[in-house]
Amino acid sequence: MSVVVECSVPAAGFELGRALRDAEFTSAELERLIAIGSHGDAGTIAPFLRTLDADAAALEATLRDTEGIDHARLLDAFDDRALFGVEWTPADGGFLHTLSGLDVAISEAVGSGDRWRFRLRFHTDEALSAFREYRREGETGIDLRRVADLADWETAEPAEAMKLTPAQHEALVTAFEEGYFAVPRRTNLVSLSEQLGISGQSLSERLRRGEGKLLATSLVAKPEPEPE
Repeated sequence: MSVVVECSVPAAGFELGRALRDAEFTSAELERLIAIGSHGDAGTIAPFLRTLDADAAALEATLRDTEGIDHARLLDAFDDRALFGVEWTPADGGFLHTLSGLDVAISEAVGSGDRWRFRLRFHTDEALSAFREYRREGETGIDLRRVADLADWETAEPAEAMKLTPAQHEALVTAFEEGYFAVPRRTNLVSLSEQLGISGQSLSERLRRGEGKLLATSLVAKPEPEPE
């Protein structure tokens, strides 16, 4: 049975994290499922990188100049978002290099500043045990946030999971009233985070989680039939 692990990893623990550690942006996300491990090899990793509130041209130059990054190209930029194609080969002993020897897939990776949040899907007990041993033995700085069977992860307390927290509600209401969701956008995350007195990363995470809950609630419900 597959087991899902959500963990927090220091940016210094892998090549892309180090490249982005000193860059100016609100949040970054590796886009699309990245399959690595015993069914592939420990070679090049090539996800798409999506950033928020970054200087796209400057970040492209930073990525290209970073040791360990094999290739980086700005693919698209719009409003305060940018999309990059990035390739690198995991260094021996690093976080991703360790995962590459296990039967595991990375289904989500989001970061900002000094830490990244990874969601890992382990397909065997042996792979999960090896990961736990790696975390215990080395000074990895990995913090486990949640571990659950895949079925339990997807079904656990769905009603509670869809309720907005007070912080998420405040962030969404403020963003809506200030025109963050308007077209064209009348504000950005930097201004909103200053208004709310929180970091840009915290605001980005609150908005993303709140939006996800609202979308899940809306999309699960069946639409009203059209009047005849």
